Amino acid sequence: MPDFNRFEFSRPLSKGACKKPIKVFSHINPYMGGPEKIKNTNGAGDGALSALLHDIAANNFHKDLVPQSSKHKTDYLAYSSFAQICKYSNRVSYEILAQNAPRLSKGLPEKEDSLEESYWDR
Repeated sequence: MPDFNRFEFSRPLSKGACKKPIKVFSHINPYMGGPEKIKNTNGAGDGALSALLHDIAANNFHKDLVPQSSKHKTDYLAYSSFAQICKYSNRVSYEILAQNAPRLSKGLPEKEDSLEESYWDR
């Protein structure tokens, strides 16, 4: 698929808000290569979707809080870029798979210095 990551740093828009809408795809590798053992996949997809919904809600919250922000000059659907949303969703899925339970039992770190460094420390 040529240029599949061409728009990864763009923010998503609804089709009606686009002058020339195009369908985009993203591919990212599993966070830290995925858990060492996967015993149960229950909840991983729901977790990924909840990460996306969290980003959409954050965009709406920020728009209400700071309506004059440059982030809201266009009517974007989400607060983050396409790539960041994919990474966030991937990370939530990883944590659910790693703990072998359908719900997160702990929150994600507020900020990670480098995902690559945490991988090599493992």
